[in-house]
Amino acid sequence: FLLQPLLAFVKRSNSSEAFLAVTLGTVLLSSSLTQAFGLSETLGAFVGGVLVAETDYKHQIEVALAAQARRGDGAEVKPT
Repeated sequence: FLLQPLLAFVKRSNSSEAFLAVTLGTVLLSSSLTQAFGLSETLGAFVGGVLVAETDYKHQIEVALAAQARRGDGAEVKPT
């Protein structure tokens, strides 16, 4: 719905940091929303991850996360 065009817009900017920020922001927003409705933050993070995984940019997101992990700026992510 809104995520696909938003990611397309950010991708055109050629900024991997902005692309990653939108991705992580989506997961954090869904986590906060589920908590606001009295549900688990973990459930919201899962839902956010599913939303991101259903986009056409899932492989680019995986590459961006792996690059951050190699730099030591984030959690360890192993690409599949």
